[in-house]
Amino acid sequence: MVLYRTVSACANCTLKYLSTFLDSTYGHRKTSGEGFTALLSSCGSSPTEFPHSIVTFGPIPTTTKPQPSCLGSAYTVQPGDTCTSISNSKSVAVDRFLSDNSFEYNCEDLVAGSSVCIGDRCALQTVIANQTCKDILLDKPFTITEMMS
Repeated sequence: MVLYRTVSACANCTLKYLSTFLDSTYGHRKTSGEGFTALLSSCGSSPTEFPHSIVTFGPIPTTTKPQPSCLGSAYTVQPGDTCTSISNSKSVAVDRFLSDNSFEYNCEDLVAGSSVCIGDRCALQTVIANQTCKDILLDKPFTITEMMS
């Protein structure tokens, strides 16, 4: 039986993940340093607790290539759906769902009636109160670096 749990945006694990995410070439296009700094402020955390750099590149080149087809399954968005609710119900990590569907971090592009791609499914981990990254990894066959990527 797979149990699904939720995680707080202000959880230590979440903030560590997001600071690492911002340092990647993948993450810098999905969220902003300013947004992360605002999240840290709303959580009452200092930016020095979660250091990150901002990866910058030139403008994204425009192309006329067609969008790649969905490598998973298609899902029709229902009224009231959110990126988080779809991700949870389909066992897909939210950041991957956003990326697979070219949605911004705030998910404003989600429209009822549209089709979205449901990519790789995974067992989701919800952090419970006072649980640390080390606690989560106790019975897992992967390292903290693998979990954070």
